[in-house]
Amino acid sequence: MDDVLTIYDGAVGAIAQFDRKGKAVPYTSANGYMFSFINKADEFGIRISPVAGKAFDEKHGTGPFMSHGSKMREYISIPNEM
Repeated sequence: MDDVLTIYDGAVGAIAQFDRKGKAVPYTSANGYMFSFINKADEFGIRISPVAGKAFDEKHGTGPFMSHGSKMREYISIPNEM
C-alpha cells in the first residue's frame, strides 16, 4: 500500500482544491461525492462518466474497478504503470 499511497498522495497533492481523506481507505471527494479511492487490494480507482470509462477500458483494457467483490459503477481502474 505504501507505494500506491505515495503515488496517490502525490497526484491528489498536485490539485489544490482536493485533500486526501480516510485512513483505512484513502479517498477524495467533492460536493459530498467520493470520486477516487484505493481499494483493499491496493488498486486505484477514479469515477468518470460511463462513456469516458468505456473508451478508457477499450484503450487500456483495465476492466471494471472492483471493491469488496463488487463492481464499482462509473469507476475505472487505473493501471499501476500509469
